[in-house]
Amino acid sequence: MYSIDDGMNYQPGAIFTGLAANTYLVKIKDANDCESLAEAILIGGEPEIAVSCNATAIADGDDTPDPSDCTNFGCAQLTGGMVEFTYTITNDGSCDLTLNGSPLVLVSGLHAGDFTVTEQPLATVTANGGMTTFKIEFDPSAPGDRYATVIIANDDSDENPFTFEIQGTGTDVVAQCPPNMTICVDLLPFTLSEGTPTGGVLSGMHVTGDQFDPPSPVIQSFFDVFYTVTDPVTLCEKHLLVPDHG
Repeated sequence: MYSIDDGMNYQPGAIFTGLAANTYLVKIKDANDCESLAEAILIGGEPEIAVSCNATAIADGDDTPDPSDCTNFGCAQLTGGMVEFTYTITNDGSCDLTLNGSPLVLVSGLHAGDFTVTEQPLATVTANGGMTTFKIEFDPSAPGDRYATVIIANDDSDENPFTFEIQGTGTDVVAQCPPNMTICVDLLPFTLSEGTPTGGVLSGMHVTGDQFDPPSPVIQSFFDVFYTVTDPVTLCEKHLLVPDHG
């Protein structure tokens, strides 16, 4: 006879079905009603993968990239405009989670070459809230929207592989600031020159349109002026600082 509740109840067979995750005290009783000592057997649950970024959960199968959860990388310059995000994998289950892909986090899809996993996670994520992180960098090779899919193979029974779509926008707008200058008080209000390409927007303290006009009396100081250019194709903005106007 066999018991899994420390001898309170026995059954003739040694097979127990439908057991939940728990610790069971197993005893065996022979034909003479002699009982064995109780042996604790732990039946674990399952691992449960969760992925997040910026303290925002990313759903398995998410196909709507959004800046709030770092699945939309936004705009990046074609030259030197890399954008990188750090993602967190959490195991909310009661058993260790194993990441078993090669590589552990894979980027696939149409523009996979524009997205690089710069830091891989740990292969084992401990149960009950264990965490590990990985990083993805977006470095566009062409202007416009760029798409890829993140694939995380694992042993979660209902979220394997865990996937989500990512997107970024490459822009090749090249802009230069107006030159630095010293403005004498008797020249105020002063008309600021545009940077290149033309059509950008000047902004900053005491700047209205292209006019720089601090209130009197003017104390010698330095003012930051910004020149913003928008790529007409991607609508990405490039912000440039024009320092030391004063």
